[in-house]
Amino acid sequence: MNEIQPFWHRIPAFFGYGFHWRVLLLAVTLALLNAYLLPGLFVVVLYAATTRYAMAVLDATARGELTPPALDRTTLGSGYELPIKLFLILLLYGLALTWVAVSVGEVAAITLYLAGSLLFPALVMTLVLTESLVAALNPLGWVGLARAIGWPYLALFGIWMAVGAAQENASIFMVDWVPERWVLPFWLAFNTVFSVIAFHMMGYVLLQYHAEIGDPLSTGRRLAEAAPQTGLRTRLFDQLLAEGNLAAASAELLDQVKRHPGDLDMRRQAHNFLLSHHQLEPLKRNAQVLLDEQLAAGQIAPAAETFSDCFGRDVVCRPRNPALYVALIRQLRAMGKAAAAVGLGNGFHKRFPTTDDVVPVYLEIAAALSEDLNRDDKAIQLLDFVIGRFGGHRRIGEAHELRKVLTRLDGQPA
Repeated sequence: MNEIQPFWHRIPAFFGYGFHWRVLLLAVTLALLNAYLLPGLFVVVLYAATTRYAMAVLDATARGELTPPALDRTTLGSGYELPIKLFLILLLYGLALTWVAVSVGEVAAITLYLAGSLLFPALVMTLVLTESLVAALNPLGWVGLARAIGWPYLALFGIWMAVGAAQENASIFMVDWVPERWVLPFWLAFNTVFSVIAFHMMGYVLLQYHAEIGDPLSTGRRLAEAAPQTGLRTRLFDQLLAEGNLAAASAELLDQVKRHPGDLDMRRQAHNFLLSHHQLEPLKRNAQVLLDEQLAAGQIAPAAETFSDCFGRDVVCRPRNPALYVALIRQLRAMGKAAAAVGLGNGFHKRFPTTDDVVPVYLEIAAALSEDLNRDDKAIQLLDFVIGRFGGHRRIGEAHELRKVLTRLDGQPA
């Protein structure tokens, strides 16, 4: 039985979440940037930052994290395709409303507007969970999510409207009392706080109803991995999660994993939870075992994902078998993760001084530097090291040939 507190009992906590120091810091920073550095049209950029962080809040909350995510490169430095997709959806929706009003009539347009407003939270939740524009454009998906949640979705909509009304009232107060120069900066600050509140609330509803949602939007699998249920999920885990005690919840999760040795699915679920909740020390311990077991099972692509996850969090997690590095580096490159591929190979000769795989690994790294990252200079430096240090290797001729090609392209003497 799920011990997660019903969302309608947490309304004060939702508003308290919006006034967490991280949210207020972001709100104040965006307001000051607009006032002093990025006025006018650049407000769109700052608004996108608010939307991106709010989406990160929704995603983190759906995974069980009940404190605002860190203000880092994960939440603010990447992932802006999601706000762009939301903007495109709203633009298409606006065009559809205009077309209906002109072609069919105002009554039909008003009906479409009311239906769209009612399903807007479901649209946003679908977009954040699937990261798919196609899925988010499917009205049947919104309806499917709302139906899976049931009547509490109407309560969610009502609270969401109340949050919007609170933001509007705050904006009206601001216009009356704030100097004209500061109207837009203050609006940005208010919008940041209330957007975070609304998106946190939507994320919590997904957390509470993860089991009921199933897979109507192809999100059930992701939710199941992010907030483990069968096997890993226990009463104690749910209680600790609801209390926001992530360290203890993580320890309980790893204890459950230890009871099922060799179960890759369970260990992967734990990995996703620890990753999304920034529990780096337990993440490191779990990921190393997961990586080794995936490679032992011949699961190169999942192993590459595991390494990439850790690399993005500066968590050290590498294969113990040097013979597996080349395959893993190639997989990372095929996935468009060349920086992770280079990071995997860094210092390989120091970690495995007696292996015969140093030259093959560094040839792959040189190729990644040149072809994927446009760093021919770094590739040439690496090849010079390989040629000088491992001149007797059977594949050293490939290093010479690659260096000749790169020096010609780079305009250097061969």
